[in-house]
Amino acid sequence: MAHQAERVVQLRGLDTGAARDVSGVLRFSNGGAAAAAAAGLEGTEGGEAAVKEEEEGEWLYQVKGDGSVRVWTRGE
Repeated sequence: MAHQAERVVQLRGLDTGAARDVSGVLRFSNGGAAAAAAAGLEGTEGGEAAVKEEEEGEWLYQVKGDGSVRVWTRGE
């Protein structure tokens, strides 16, 4: 389905297992439909030939005991 999506959101645990201060990684990336629309191949609306690609990146997250979630960039 990622090849049909404009944006892909991925939420996963740490590869090394759980840590006290980090629960996992949140990743945003452009899907295949965004690339196709930017190239003018398919999925364009109103005759637009390109779509603005959003920033891709990874953020760390921590789920706290009270249910709140803290999100920050790597290295912060």
